[in-house]
Amino acid sequence: MKSGKNSGRRLKNLVVVVPLVLLFAVVALDQKDGWTNLLPAGTGANNPSNTQALQMIGYSYESGPPVLVISLSNVGAQAITIRNVTYDNQSLAVGQVGGSMPMFALAPSRSLPPNTCSLTTDVIIFPHFSQWNLDTGGLCTPTVAPKGLGSLYMSISSDNQTQHFVLIDTQEGSYIFTVPIIAPYISPDNNATLTPGA
Repeated sequence: MKSGKNSGRRLKNLVVVVPLVLLFAVVALDQKDGWTNLLPAGTGANNPSNTQALQMIGYSYESGPPVLVISLSNVGAQAITIRNVTYDNQSLAVGQVGGSMPMFALAPSRSLPPNTCSLTTDVIIFPHFSQWNLDTGGLCTPTVAPKGLGSLYMSISSDNQTQHFVLIDTQEGSYIFTVPIIAPYISPDNNATLTPGA
């Protein structure tokens, strides 16, 4: 008789505890925005509309000196301004920002449009060690325009790891991209994996 009362009490406790546990799990999943960068796979990044405004559309790697290039696309309706770039937990300093152009591309009589920052291509594509450069297409700030493209050039340490993480902090949110590096060749494909950011 006593064991019947105990099992009845346990059942009552389960009826109360299980919904509470489920409620906490749902709240935690709803509040996951603060730790999505810890998740191993998925798509997108945190921003108010929960869309993946900044996307990686390709990457390449050059050795000697090692430079990782990520091609970015802003598929959102608002400009995305990059504040910080971290490569494998190493913070990189901002270097050159602007639009790349071949040396002597402009005739002496032509002038650039106003608010355009154009740098010679070799300045953009060869950042100093532990720095990142951004080819914005001409903007003077590290901003990827709405529906625009940008190329992020990172001077990094060379190693034999097969997977690297690039965290891009922007004014609008953060994005983490997983990049499999195939050294010392340029990546034969553009199938980089996009993982969620905080």
